[in-house]
Amino acid sequence: MITLICPVKRRAGLSAEEYHRHWREVHARLIAGTPSIARHLDGYTQYPAAPSSYLNGKEPPWDGVAVARYASPAAMQALFAEPEYRRLIQPDENYLSDPAQVQWILCEAPNRVIG
Repeated sequence: MITLICPVKRRAGLSAEEYHRHWREVHARLIAGTPSIARHLDGYTQYPAAPSSYLNGKEPPWDGVAVARYASPAAMQALFAEPEYRRLIQPDENYLSDPAQVQWILCEAPNRVIG
């Protein structure tokens, strides 16, 4: 099992409200509702920034974190190689975030300390 953890920052010109609505309602449905994509994932979870992160003119460094779990590195590579990824998912990712600003880390199995 490997996990791709990606802190996400919305692209310039997109309000926090627009970003979160689209990320939850459109992007999540694209991933879950595209069988050629979903079949490569063991899990996909979105952790949106809390609304309190935006109070008093504050801007959090990230608008959330996306966590994708795969059975293996090969499964992750297979997802990115899918034509539907390039046709549907990647353009939507580029709508949400500036590709030049995307950061991620690929993690191995977690070391659960509590819980």
